[in-house]
Amino acid sequence: MSAPGLCESLGRLRRGSLSEVIAVLVWSLALIPYLFLLAMVLSVVFAVIGLFYMYGGFSGLRPRVGDAGLGRVGVILMVILFINFVGIILTGIAIYSVGSKFDNGSTEIGGMLTAIVVTAFIGFIRGARRGNG
Repeated sequence: MSAPGLCESLGRLRRGSLSEVIAVLVWSLALIPYLFLLAMVLSVVFAVIGLFYMYGGFSGLRPRVGDAGLGRVGVILMVILFINFVGIILTGIAIYSVGSKFDNGSTEIGGMLTAIVVTAFIGFIRGARRGNG
């Protein structure tokens, strides 16, 4: 894999994580009664966009990061209603592996927090954040 492909894959993974954060934030607007329908539709749109970006990012990183395949499987499982928590855990493990491979402590922490399903929202923020540990 060439360097531009690597940078593009990391960018896709970052954009996907950011889209997932936006989806959760927009979903929280559904608590306002007159915004319920709009918030739900926008939340689903951002979530789907995020999943596509994350899948593409993990696909591009697969030759470089051994556990990127887990991320792809995790993204697919995140779509299935009753086992989506397993997908979130696998995605968190893959994000941790990406951080470990490229020696980025912030991404490792984001992966750990994502793998713990209760703190997944915080983990996606840490995973999307740029930093060098």
